Amino acid sequence: MFFDTNAKNRVWRIALVAMLSLSLGSLYAQDDDDDDDDDGDWRKERAELQREIDKQVKIAVEQRVTKEKVVEQLAKLYPMDPPALPWEWPIQEELNVVKTTKEVEDKLAKQLQGEAAIRFPERAREQFQTEVEAKYSLYQPGDKVNFILRNGYGTNVKVNGTFYNLSPERLRVGARWIARRDISEEDQAHFYTDVRDELVKKEVAQRNRVYTAKIENFITDGIQERLPSALLKSGFVPDKPRKKNAALNNPNTDTWIRREAYVEYWYDLAYDMETEKQQKEISARVFRENDYVYDTKGQEWLPREEYDARQAEEQRRAEEERRRREGGDMLMPGMMPGM
Repeated sequence: MFFDTNAKNRVWRIALVAMLSLSLGSLYAQDDDDDDDDDGDWRKERAELQREIDKQVKIAVEQRVTKEKVVEQLAKLYPMDPPALPWEWPIQEELNVVKTTKEVEDKLAKQLQGEAAIRFPERAREQFQTEVEAKYSLYQPGDKVNFILRNGYGTNVKVNGTFYNLSPERLRVGARWIARRDISEEDQAHFYTDVRDELVKKEVAQRNRVYTAKIENFITDGIQERLPSALLKSGFVPDKPRKKNAALNNPNTDTWIRREAYVEYWYDLAYDMETEKQQKEISARVFRENDYVYDTKGQEWLPREEYDARQAEEQRRAEEERRRREGGDMLMPGMMPGM
């Protein structure tokens, strides 16, 4: 009778629904408190099981992953040929003396500078001045000379005869007076002191630059060729596969790493991978032994009773949703159809 269309009865119906809602709400609150207590019990138990799992995982991983075992594998993957020292753990003390690749490179560069000083002695530079001055020796009146005018362009360009005298603008060879402007700078240097001095200065400087470049190239090439071996002997290894182009013959110091740090890197990587593996395996064993089920939806381990309860609740909700979509009654929680 509570669902008559009479307005007066509709008021009573609303009041009754409100009272029922308050009563049910109080009842549900009490049930929720009980559920919270139950949740607390199994969650505490699960936390305790997880602590036990973590202990077992740590023991299992530390048995399987050690730096000694990592070094054994590295020795197989990257064998060290003499004069480099073999793989060992702990790393040999002599391989920990040098801390940076720059120290190795600086030491090698200093060694090559010493070798360069022997191969390219500084006294050789003194010869440059003597040789260039001889190349542009000054002609004296009465000397036989020959040269070409205007770089060979035009007529009567060959000059061959006895040099007699000169002026700032011309000079005389045999019976012929020749304008200075028609003579090349290199040939003028044999007659005019100012031109000679300038050419000698320029050519000596050029020879010194070439000589310096030879020394620098010797050192640079030596570093490129010998640095990889020096790095190996000093306790460094190519940092592969993390660094692109890392290799035993690559002199780029950015691709090298201290052997100790390289072992640490592979140890940490292996430790993390084994921890993940053992965590899965031991968790599955321990939880199943204690009648837990893995909830793929929530991605957590649950006691079987809790798992079953959640599955039942999920099915109930799915059934209510199905009925709602099929046009069933809109029911409040706890109300019976037909009220």
